[in-house]
This record gives sequence, structure tokens and C-alpha cells, in this order.
Amino acid sequence: MDLDRAKTIIADHSDAYTHDKGIGSSRSVCGHLDRDDGRYGNHGQPPFFPWGANDGKVYHAGAGPTDLTFQGIWGNSCGQEFNPDSFCDKHPQYEEFRGHMNHRPPGATWETFPPDA
Repeated sequence: MDLDRAKTIIADHSDAYTHDKGIGSSRSVCGHLDRDDGRYGNHGQPPFFPWGANDGKVYHAGAGPTDLTFQGIWGNSCGQEFNPDSFCDKHPQYEEFRGHMNHRPPGATWETFPPDA
């Protein structure tokens, strides 16, 4: 599998139970418990729990031992934003977490580590 296909897979929002391809849920590869109302389970967490994918990583080994490629993205693998203030405004039951969650801005990009020379 190539790196681009791997990145597409871990950013996928398809719900494995409902087959919805919408915004992501606790059952999508790019986990978004914060968007899941919990009606089909939420990994033992309450509805809209502020938990999910924090980063994405893919590795690819080439033909030789020095051909290993590692790419990563900070935030959701899909690159969508998580704004803790907006989240707490919409879900006041998690107000106690305000100030303890990181803002994940939209549009994060995949980076290669170490960077290509």
C-alpha cells in the first residue's frame, strides 16, 4: 500500500455500523467521539465525549533498510478543526475540560520525518 492510500484510510469518516459517510463518529477510522451522540455506543463514554484522533502517522518501507518513510499530521487525520471553546459552548456538560484541551486548527498538513534532503 502506498502512503497516499494509507493517509486516505486513516482519515476516513465512514461509520462502520451505520455506513454513514458523514462527519465521523466513534466508529469511524478517524475517530470523532466528540461528534457522536452515543445512540449506538461510544466506547463506554458519554455522548459527545471530547476524545478522538489526535494525530495520524503512516510508515512505508521501501526496498532497502534506509528506505523507511514516516509521515505524520498533528490533529485529526482528516485535517478538520477541533475548537475546545466552541465545543464547550455547544456541550456545557464538559465545561470542566475547558482550558485543558488543545485547539487543533483546520488545514493541518502531512509532514515527512525526517524531512527529505
